[in-house]
Amino acid sequence: MWRSLVARFVRDEEAAGSNPVTPIPNYPCTKPVSRQLTMSQNTETSTSSQRILVVEDSYLIGTQLKQDLNTFGHEVIGPAPNVKKALKLISEHEIGIAILDINLCNENSYPVASALEDLKIPFFFITGYDSAPFENGEYSDCLLLRKPILPDELMDALNDFLKKIPAA
Repeated sequence: MWRSLVARFVRDEEAAGSNPVTPIPNYPCTKPVSRQLTMSQNTETSTSSQRILVVEDSYLIGTQLKQDLNTFGHEVIGPAPNVKKALKLISEHEIGIAILDINLCNENSYPVASALEDLKIPFFFITGYDSAPFENGEYSDCLLLRKPILPDELMDALNDFLKKIPAA
């Protein structure tokens, strides 16, 4: 039903000569952002290339994270949409670091975080929520990024994160 309402709205707006996708003024997510970064833009600040596991249940967000991380010169494993797939990828690949969405549909990524801790693989979390639902305060000292994450914000956070990891 909602699809037909949206389609009718778009048709009505187009017939009236207006743009049905007009951005809302002063809304932070509507600011035009160029996602096309070149390697020359980020080689100055980028640290060494990493194999990064991405655990994200949203296909679009996972794909965008993968594209952004590839642009920064990193190899991406995933994105894994659930705990089972993430644990399988961990067992099959050598992972340098991981980026975990906290909420994965009907589960959370804490089992993945626990497996990464056991393997001494550094990780950080991303979430679209205002507060992170850390169980019993566990993982509350981990880096947490809030979605939406712009490419420059991701690059800066990742570079800062990588600098804090002790050399093996």
